[in-house]
Amino acid sequence: MTERRSDFVIKAGYMVKRSQNKKRFTPVNYKTRWFELTRLYLSYYDIGNLEVSTQPNPAEGPSREET
Repeated sequence: MTERRSDFVIKAGYMVKRSQNKKRFTPVNYKTRWFELTRLYLSYYDIGNLEVSTQPNPAEGPSREET
């Protein structure tokens, strides 16, 4: 029997998100975020000031160097 899980990640990766610009006279601001798509949700997470190229992809599991 197949179990349907809503937390199964269909797609994950980095994308650039535009800010909401809540203040009227602020410049347009873009930030890199980690996104995860599941059957029910599209979630994103702040990665802070870390470089994108140095971050492992959590969806890929441990790298070959770590095993």
